[in-house]
Amino acid sequence: RFEYFLRKMQGELSKYHFTPATESNLIRLVSSLFDKVSFLNEAVKYPHHLEIVAAIVSNSNFLTDIIVQNPGLLYQVFDNDYLLREENNESLSGEIYRSITPFKSFNSKLNFLKQFKKRYILKTGLNDILGFRDIPSITGQLSSLASSLLTSLFDICRDEIEYKYKTRIPVSYCLASLGKQGGNELNYSSDVDLILFYENDFTLDVQMELSELLDEIAKLFIKSSTEITGRGYLYRIDFRLRPDGRNAPLCAPLSDYMNYYESRGEDWERQMLIKLNFVCGSRELYNQFYNYIRGFIFPSSHYLPVKDQVKKIKKDIERKIAGADNIKLFKGGIRDVEFTVQALQLLNGGKLKELRNGNTLESIRLLEKHKLLKKGEASLFTEAYIFYRRTEHFLQLMNDRQTHLIPDDEEMQTRIAIYLGLDNAGNFRRRLEEYRTGVRKIYSHILKEEGEKSSDPFDEIEFKEKPRAEKNIRFLRSGMGLLEGKGF
Repeated sequence: RFEYFLRKMQGELSKYHFTPATESNLIRLVSSLFDKVSFLNEAVKYPHHLEIVAAIVSNSNFLTDIIVQNPGLLYQVFDNDYLLREENNESLSGEIYRSITPFKSFNSKLNFLKQFKKRYILKTGLNDILGFRDIPSITGQLSSLASSLLTSLFDICRDEIEYKYKTRIPVSYCLASLGKQGGNELNYSSDVDLILFYENDFTLDVQMELSELLDEIAKLFIKSSTEITGRGYLYRIDFRLRPDGRNAPLCAPLSDYMNYYESRGEDWERQMLIKLNFVCGSRELYNQFYNYIRGFIFPSSHYLPVKDQVKKIKKDIERKIAGADNIKLFKGGIRDVEFTVQALQLLNGGKLKELRNGNTLESIRLLEKHKLLKKGEASLFTEAYIFYRRTEHFLQLMNDRQTHLIPDDEEMQTRIAIYLGLDNAGNFRRRLEEYRTGVRKIYSHILKEEGEKSSDPFDEIEFKEKPRAEKNIRFLRSGMGLLEGKGF
């Protein structure tokens, strides 16, 4: 029976690129199990057990670590009904609420949320590796998980501050998301971009203003989510995209946000706000904010050419990462797809309300529907974006690191190729180059870049003190000084 087990295990592992790391993961996983004999006997009886084990140990040190720390989770994913069941915000939030209620202390609730995340990351990652779900479904699941966990975390942080000051804090605030979380297209290891605002400031019965208490909740929320403990962490939280950035309070009245975007909002912030989405708090307050801000995001006419502004932002990014093999930021990469889509949304979203969508793949479909992207352009963008995001997912699933850099060693490229359904590293590199060339061609065509001379005179000037000149030109372009405070 053991020889039969070994032959079957070898057969499953042969589907992937076997390395010493794969062997190490397999030994670690089996060694962590409480009853190894039962595992071996059941693996012979139920072949899909070996399929799942081989997929995990061959593709992800991170998922292997989750099982080594929590061996019982392996038997959960052996259950096909559990593994294939699709979750949403409502089902996840309901499960969290029912499960977290018996816990009394703040730390015990926080530890439960971290454990809950690991369980569902294992399930989602395995569906991804085995090809049971496509990219829209995987990123949607990851976004729903993050939204449910962060909503619960914000609630227990609010409960903690209420208990500390013996007061009740009204739900006259809104926590909203931006970036990939806002577009329901989160990665395995993305930062979560958030903003927090409230209706009106007033003094509560503890002689503290609502803004002070919300600020304290937000700080506890950030610390609890990002701090790495023996149980890991939840999410890296980033509030720096709020009006005036890191130099502004963590939360502000809704009226301040409205005044900022009306008087000082910048073009990159229009792009950013396309992905605005509700997380928790007052839905009515969120709707009030969005109904006001959509006139800023999608004006009926533009003072400056939208395409020029988008190109300028993209060139600034490319200047900073020159030479880096970054699938997110290099020419023809993820950002070229996203920036092209967002430029077309900004140009046409004032008239076509259907285009006001934060999800990239769905927006590509809508742009083709309204004949703003040709069928071939939309197909190439969709294929390339899925290819890029799946590559990104493999890189992040490997070690739970926020990385977008394509490794230059043949072994890792071979593993990526097999995960993507390609035969070898050479095919992966060829496919990557085809998509880069095709995406950049569409980007240049739509943003009218081909044949253009550089519109940035700074690039053509030879300075005696270039670093100093770069600091000065950055200040003149953005108003941001050395400490990233707005100078003007």
